[in-house]
Amino acid sequence: MQDTLNQLYSKVGLPNQQLNAGLYVTATPIGNLADITLRALYLLSKADLILCEDTRVTNKLLQSYGIKNELLSYNDHSNQGKRNIVVERIAAGQIIALVSDAGTPLISDPGYKLVRQVIDAKQTVYTIPGANAAVAALACAGLPTDKFIFAGFTDKHSELERLLSYNLPVIIYEAPTRVAKLLKRLPDNCNIVIARELTKLHEQILRGTPAEVLAGLEHQKGEFVVIIQQDKVQISDELLRNELNELLKTHRLKAASQILADKYGVSKKYVYGLGVG
Repeated sequence: MQDTLNQLYSKVGLPNQQLNAGLYVTATPIGNLADITLRALYLLSKADLILCEDTRVTNKLLQSYGIKNELLSYNDHSNQGKRNIVVERIAAGQIIALVSDAGTPLISDPGYKLVRQVIDAKQTVYTIPGANAAVAALACAGLPTDKFIFAGFTDKHSELERLLSYNLPVIIYEAPTRVAKLLKRLPDNCNIVIARELTKLHEQILRGTPAEVLAGLEHQKGEFVVIIQQDKVQISDELLRNELNELLKTHRLKAASQILADKYGVSKKYVYGLGVG
């Protein structure tokens, strides 16, 4: 394996590229171990230290390519002392790699505090780009890709509602135990794409309305990327008032406002205001 890698490194000139001291933010696969770049493998083999969320996960990747190196666990709960050690080692001329369990570090993963401290210490931060679940999902979603919003993990309905009002695809990461609940609370005028277990054996891509996607979701296990785009629907105040008046016969104003907000993808606060005014 190592001989084969050395041949590939030589073909693309990696041995001739000087590796300077610094922090190398290095992307690793999101599932399929083959989705790692030659540059990332070369860096991981040459680094003086590899910082990782879980040494067991990273060690599995390294072993697949015959790489042995010093590993140190690091996440955003790591103390200041550990970050100080990293900065000191870079200042001493060492090459430090930062990886997450999967994908690109810092994208809903640990690393910001360390990167900020290295920059503040006037040391250099490099990036070794590669796999990212959000971008991978968007590429095969079939939705507009020129502009989008990435919101990572979000559990606030009000925040998601605000982001959807921009009428751009909103990309979020969601826990498998919460996907069904999310789909049930989204308005019908949303286009949904769910990418489950991207690049893995049981990869699944679902597209459609919230109800259609929920019906096709056979397994609620694994890693989920959810992309939501809300269609812009022109709803008149007259229509909203008429439907609100009907609902108020059997519902309180707050509940009725929520029902119409979910149905038409409008602000609950706005509908509530129509009922008060």
